[in-house]
Amino acid sequence: MQNEQTVSGPESIVTSLEMSKRLKEAGWPQDDSCFVLHDVDGVNGVIAPRGTHATYMLYDTAMPTAEEIENSLRDEDGDIPNVEVNGKWYMLHKSWDYYSLIGLEDKSDILKEFPRDARHENGADLVAEVYCYLAEKNLLPTP
Repeated sequence: MQNEQTVSGPESIVTSLEMSKRLKEAGWPQDDSCFVLHDVDGVNGVIAPRGTHATYMLYDTAMPTAEEIENSLRDEDGDIPNVEVNGKWYMLHKSWDYYSLIGLEDKSDILKEFPRDARHENGADLVAEVYCYLAEKNLLPTP
């Protein structure tokens, strides 16, 4: 039997450092998320709740959970709005291991798929990929 390495603690529910940096570049708010990567009292790479005492910051990067990212995609009614691209309407479809933007009128019309693969350390990284794509294409819902 092979030993499988599992991730537990905050690392299992928040975006990775690499994805957190991409989210920051995509405009993710840096003050709203639960976790920030700090150097806490000389320990590198610690994920700590915002406000934790640190001797200095290694990074000050928001590391949101999948739920925080999904909630940012919702409108005031709690729905994820459909997006219009080149005159066609698409909805964000969520499955247990992927997201996709599929056509409202023609379900076989798939604009973009976001499968969970080696690039995504956890579910938060996967939904962060969706957020970054929507931000890049100016398709994020407006508050």
